[in-house]
Amino acid sequence: MRDNAIMALLHDKLFHQRIEKKRKGKGSYQRKEKHVGKFFEKPDYKFFDFRNFIIGFFLS
Repeated sequence: MRDNAIMALLHDKLFHQRIEKKRKGKGSYQRKEKHVGKFFEKPDYKFFDFRNFIIGFFLS
């Protein structure tokens, strides 16, 4: 059973070879954006902090 567990670990995805993607230079071009939709999910999140201030400014 001990050998079986070791063989199972060796065939796990943890120990598979991976191809590293270059960050700079040839082969580093990525067609897809890195952070897709990060800033467009909630476009008004910055305005909520100042909303009460702006409403109070115009009402007074």
